[in-house]
Amino acid sequence: MVDQKNVKLFQIFYDSETASQIQSGFEPLNNIDGPADFFEIYPIFKYLKSNEISDDKWFGFFSPKLQEKTQITSEDVCQEIQEIDEQYDVCSFSAHWS
Repeated sequence: MVDQKNVKLFQIFYDSETASQIQSGFEPLNNIDGPADFFEIYPIFKYLKSNEISDDKWFGFFSPKLQEKTQITSEDVCQEIQEIDEQYDVCSFSAHWS
C-alpha cells in the first residue's frame, strides 16, 4: 500500500468577492492588505516565512480564478500529487502551459 502524501492547499483572496469564491478543499489565504504590486507573491512569502514548512508536506498556493482558468479543482490537484514519483519535489499547474 502506498502512503498518502500530506497536501495543504491555499487559495488566495483579495477582497470579499474573491473570499466568497474560495473552493472546497482550499484554505483561504488573505491578501486583502497585501501590496498590489506583488500580487500572489506577498501572501505566499508571508505564509512561508511565518509557518513551519516540513519536507513531508506538499504545499500549493493558487489564484482565486484557478478553476475558472483551468477547470482544475482541489481534488484534481490532490490526485496529481498522489501520483507523483517520490523523486520529484515540485508539481506545477498552469492555465498557459506553453
